[in-house]
Amino acid sequence: MASCVAFGFQRGRIRVAAVEKDAAIVLLKSYKIDIDDGLQLPALMDRYKRDVENVLDNYAPDSVAIKLVFETNTIAGAKGSSLPCGIVALTCFERQLRLHEYTSASFRHPKPFGMPDDAKPLEEVEVRFGAHPPYWDKLQKEVILAAWRSLL
Repeated sequence: MASCVAFGFQRGRIRVAAVEKDAAIVLLKSYKIDIDDGLQLPALMDRYKRDVENVLDNYAPDSVAIKLVFETNTIAGAKGSSLPCGIVALTCFERQLRLHEYTSASFRHPKPFGMPDDAKPLEEVEVRFGAHPPYWDKLQKEVILAAWRSLL
């Protein structure tokens, strides 16, 4: 059995999805972690590192995936979405975990997921795993897609 934890970052939040694959891919958990984005940069990065390490300790995945965001035009946006990806990469390096990186474009095409040509991966998340409100939006689904794709 293989497992993956995926992360997505936005200002003030970490999105997390944990999946495992045996005969099929199963969604173990999908949730968000709130972050005080008003912290000074060193304390903010420490908070991200501790939260990432806690998630990895809880699930002990075989690999990690991140949903990268490049469209940040502010320092606050970079602190909340781009810089935390570096924390995940460093933590994976320290723990010798394989890291998969994806952008939103990675989830537009169905072929990497083994879906028919007319399928839409974002819509298939709900079909395959059900709906999981209250944080069930595009970013959360993309984080699930990152974990899913990394196990294929």
